[in-house]
Amino acid sequence: MTYETWNLKDRQPIVRRFTSGPWECFSVRIRWSNKLGLEYNVEFDDEDSAEHVRLATVNNGKINTKEWRTVFYPGKRWLDHYAD
Repeated sequence: MTYETWNLKDRQPIVRRFTSGPWECFSVRIRWSNKLGLEYNVEFDDEDSAEHVRLATVNNGKINTKEWRTVFYPGKRWLDHYAD
């Protein structure tokens, strides 16, 4: 399988928080288009680690598709924080 490097251009990754009772995790996501979302392969236990990856991605200006999983047709609220 071949992996590519994609330029972010004007796209901004975000840190998304998910909570369920006392459990909480963070992920880094990018809405690439209305049809494609990307999520970093690693979920984080603390916001600082996720923010570090987000800032490194912004500063680099590009992503390696090997490190990101694809989400087809992400919903309108896909980037929002979520709690159940």
